[in-house]
Amino acid sequence: MSAWADVRARWDAIIHRGVRDRETNEEIAFHVEMQAQQFEKSGLPRDEAWRRARLLFGRADDVLEGVRDARGTAMWDQWRADLTYAFRQLQRSPAFALTVISTLALSIGASTAIYSVVD
Repeated sequence: MSAWADVRARWDAIIHRGVRDRETNEEIAFHVEMQAQQFEKSGLPRDEAWRRARLLFGRADDVLEGVRDARGTAMWDQWRADLTYAFRQLQRSPAFALTVISTLALSIGASTAIYSVVD
């Protein structure tokens, strides 16, 4: 796969994350169902067959996380989650947010002024 094709595939996975996750969940459900049917054919009761199929396949969340890792979007997902959490926390305490923003603005302005004087 060329570099551009790889970038395009990752970008597509990021933009259409919901669609890709839904497709992956459907595929997971399909495989669990197929395994459960095999267990039923071997003589296990339906409930036990489904339980064993889910145990054999593993947790769907873990499989989905592995698929995201394979897509190369896990870092993006983590960054997005961190950013969402940061904004939620800033909304929760507006005084702290105002203090942080004003401190950053003053320090950036002071640094720019000092570099301008030195230059």
